[in-house]
Amino acid sequence: MLVASVVILVSALCQGLVGFSLLLLARKWYVRERDTLREEILQTVRGFIEAPNGETPSALAVIADQFATLFAARLLQQAKSMLGGVASKVQQSEQLALIEEAAEANPLVSMLANMLPKRIRNNLLKNPQLVGALAKLGGGNNHSVAGGGGDDVSDRIGRKR
Repeated sequence: MLVASVVILVSALCQGLVGFSLLLLARKWYVRERDTLREEILQTVRGFIEAPNGETPSALAVIADQFATLFAARLLQQAKSMLGGVASKVQQSEQLALIEEAAEANPLVSMLANMLPKRIRNNLLKNPQLVGALAKLGGGNNHSVAGGGGDDVSDRIGRKR
């Protein structure tokens, strides 16, 4: 019985040693695989960041250059549209000032400006000399309707003859 107990004890001890040895082997395998995986990841990251040779840029440099180009183009496009909007507002205010000035000189020019299509009116207003010519064609006498200085329509018609 003692022999059987010793055999069972030795058998259990061997199984324990085998189990422990398997645990040690599994740990070594895990550490080796972890280190291999870590090296592969580091090598991939280095390949992405570092240039392969002196002439070819790295993948990160190519992506950063494309991003910077796109960002600058979008920024420029945004600035152009913003400045174009400001210029458009300035041009509209100048055109309105020209119409008001022409209306003060001759109400007929104001009526014509309001009756013309916007495209034609804007083309005329781009050239202030044309506005002056229209005022002269309309019989402008540099008097506004409100401040006509006592002139009535019959006096103006008489002066035209």
